[in-house]
Amino acid sequence: MKKFYPKLRSIQIKTGIWTVVILVIFVLGFLWLTNRLSMGSQDVIKVAFSDVMGLEVGDKVMSRGMEVGRVNSIKAVGDRVLVEAKIASEIGLKQGSQFIISDSSLMGGKALMILPGEGLQPLDLRLVQTGNNPEGVMNLIGKASSALDQLQQTLAQLHEPDGLLTKSSNLLDSADKAVQNTGNLARDIKTELSITIAKVEQLTTTINDIVLENRTSLKNTISQSPAAIGRINSTLDSLQSLSVKLGTTAEALNTQEGTAGKLINNKELYEKLSTIVDNLDALVKDIKSNPKKYVKFSVF
Repeated sequence: MKKFYPKLRSIQIKTGIWTVVILVIFVLGFLWLTNRLSMGSQDVIKVAFSDVMGLEVGDKVMSRGMEVGRVNSIKAVGDRVLVEAKIASEIGLKQGSQFIISDSSLMGGKALMILPGEGLQPLDLRLVQTGNNPEGVMNLIGKASSALDQLQQTLAQLHEPDGLLTKSSNLLDSADKAVQNTGNLARDIKTELSITIAKVEQLTTTINDIVLENRTSLKNTISQSPAAIGRINSTLDSLQSLSVKLGTTAEALNTQEGTAGKLINNKELYEKLSTIVDNLDALVKDIKSNPKKYVKFSVF
């Protein structure tokens, strides 16, 4: 061999060195791609899920649309699956952050999604975080299928004889008829209102004509009104004065003062006067019956 390859050992050494370098590069690349090797500082975060939906070691950890780490390990712990990942320290997770598993591509890849919280305190990474229910394509397809079934049932109910569409159609017909009736009623009211307005205008014209024809009389009447009112006031004053006098007379009669009061209120005098009147009446009757008794004629 040395005859054909005088520098065989040197070639072997170089080949070994390059092989080791290539292996080191391969290992470092693998570690870097799986996020086991990073140039920046990293934090370890543990999240528990009920179902990881096919998430694998080495899958991406995404936050705000960018890759911030890789899944380091996945293991079952009781009825939960514990996902451990390394993430960049500079993202600074706050309290209230949420963790979900979703599709990273249409080809079916998965990723651990971090929805940053808005709490005031930093997230305690020493505790095991609780992840939300995974939202994968299959899960979404299942929900979409369920929604389609419900939609079909709803459409079937709508198209039933007594369904919402029929009732809506009947309601629209009734509304259309109501609108037509309202329009007819509005037209009738408009016609009646026009007739009423015309009558009012005619009455106004008639009143204006009457006022114009009797303008002079009205002016005279209005001009004479103050004098008439004065005469009425004078008459009322006279009536008031007469009322006072009548009141005074009535009071005098009631107090038995004066001749009239004594005549009205003295019973004995009333009886005497009544006797005198009766006697005078008898005398008049006797004179009428026997005039010769009282009148005598003598002829020479």
